[in-house]
Amino acid sequence: GLVRAAVAPFFVPSWAPLIVAVTNGALLTLFIIALAAPSGGHVNPTITMATMATGHTPIYRGFLYIAMQSAGSMIGSLLMRATLGWDEVTAQDLAACSLGSLTDA
Repeated sequence: GLVRAAVAPFFVPSWAPLIVAVTNGALLTLFIIALAAPSGGHVNPTITMATMATGHTPIYRGFLYIAMQSAGSMIGSLLMRATLGWDEVTAQDLAACSLGSLTDA
């Protein structure tokens, strides 16, 4: 999509892991900044664990956030399956993160 179009002129196959890592980090940073005011920036359990480790989030609240984030991801997966009408959803369908998608023509 958009990322592939942006990096296509600069793409070198050996750089694929670096491109994926930098893009993921940049997008996650933007999401955290955008959501910091309304939600505290707790986008995923990794962020919540980091704020728990640094003392910014109390332990009991952190575990509650992690439980709700996990429940939300499961509900989202079920809603996606119901919406798209797939008869058989595999793990690859739900987690289509791969380096091959950058190298496909």
